[in-house]
Amino acid sequence: GGHRAEAASSAAAGDPASEAGRAGLRRPRVRYLSTSVRAANWDADVAMDGLIVELAPCDSQGLPVAVRGTVEVHLFVARTGGNRVGRSVVQLPRWVERVETSDFATGTARLQLPFGPFQPERDLTWAAYGTVHVRLNVPGQGTFQATEGMVRLRPFSPLRDQYQLETGRRWLPIERRRLDRP
Repeated sequence: GGHRAEAASSAAAGDPASEAGRAGLRRPRVRYLSTSVRAANWDADVAMDGLIVELAPCDSQGLPVAVRGTVEVHLFVARTGGNRVGRSVVQLPRWVERVETSDFATGTARLQLPFGPFQPERDLTWAAYGTVHVRLNVPGQGTFQATEGMVRLRPFSPLRDQYQLETGRRWLPIERRRLDRP
């Protein structure tokens, strides 16, 4: 349907991948997935808003390959339980995004994934770290996976950490006006 029309229009516009296919050049195959994940802030307050996931599918030489496919991102976080002793690991809702070859113009595709209702800086029962699992499905090539084992969800700050222990809050009084609202 509509997807073929997009591909045809990009080929007409001089898409290098389409030109390589017409010229009979073989595109490199993906051998593994390299990722980088970090929490990020992209609005006017000081709280982290979500994850920035950078992905680089790489060929056998370790060079990035521009691909078209689907990315699934899963976040796992430990949470202290109200009546329970210790922590339990929770898998939060996943993100699913499409990537196109044009998303890899710089060698990596960059996804901006909002936390949504999960707010690790507002709800301090969530651990400061999480594990992020990324799965990239490339039609005709396979599924490639990578896991980032320790992604800081609340940025390290000795002052904030101490303030949190003393007051149960993460932000300084000057920052709270905007942040204490959900």
